[in-house]
Amino acid sequence: MRRPLCVRPVLPSLPAERGHGFNELDRSVEGLSRRMLVRTLRSLEREGLISRTLHDETPPRAEYALTDLGRSLRELLVTVGQWAVAHEAELPTARARHDAAHV
Repeated sequence: MRRPLCVRPVLPSLPAERGHGFNELDRSVEGLSRRMLVRTLRSLEREGLISRTLHDETPPRAEYALTDLGRSLRELLVTVGQWAVAHEAELPTARARHDAAHV
């Protein structure tokens, strides 16, 4: 699987239980241009991690939702994110110890 560059910020932004419109996602994913969001969504759809549903409305509206495969990956990413938050205070000490040993 070719890894999409922005999986980490996009997948956790999609709720596990319902779909999101593009503008909702654009507002919830910080630090990602609209162009990169479009590219990432297309890549995630191609990989089977999300589905895209087009609604016959004016203006046209697309809704993005996690597939079963995407939900399973989202759970892992959320867990890794929680681990990172829980251990972020330990990282400066580990870096300093490493740097002192490799001077």
